Amino acid sequence: MPCSDPAWIEMVARKIIQEEPKSILDIGVGFGMAGMIARSYADIWRLRLTPGEWQCQIDGIEVFPGYLMPHQRFLYNKVLIGDALELLPTLQTYDLVICIDVLEHFLRSDGERLLGLIADHGRHYVVTTPKHFFAQTAVHGNLAERHLCEWSISELQMWGTVTESGPLLRVER
Repeated sequence: MPCSDPAWIEMVARKIIQEEPKSILDIGVGFGMAGMIARSYADIWRLRLTPGEWQCQIDGIEVFPGYLMPHQRFLYNKVLIGDALELLPTLQTYDLVICIDVLEHFLRSDGERLLGLIADHGRHYVVTTPKHFFAQTAVHGNLAERHLCEWSISELQMWGTVTESGPLLRVER
């Protein structure tokens, strides 16, 4: 779905406040909630209220163009359309990479590759995935919405600090 359980919102907002990133990449833009949180706490929180004052570069990757609307194009500096596994190697290193409820949409080997690319392209990152696997099929014709893999705490620990947050597992660095 282009929207996730809200358990991630406060932890991402606090990570942005703590790290003060100058660049953020949101993998899996969806409806754009992470972009809204990122813009709110990277710039608005610091009293940079108008687009002309914004200092944080916020980019996004979205595989399904049908999710994009005018508000995402306003909040993000750039939104790339395509597969994160193909796009990430072409991108810069970001101060913070956010990947909220995306990992479960990849087969395990591709998910591991995605985590490696996130680690390579993010000085810091926050990745979440559901704590318990549940079946999900295509949504609005978007085959990328299918759930393909479940992740455990032990499988995620090699990528950073893992914590449980409500119905989510979170790995961060």
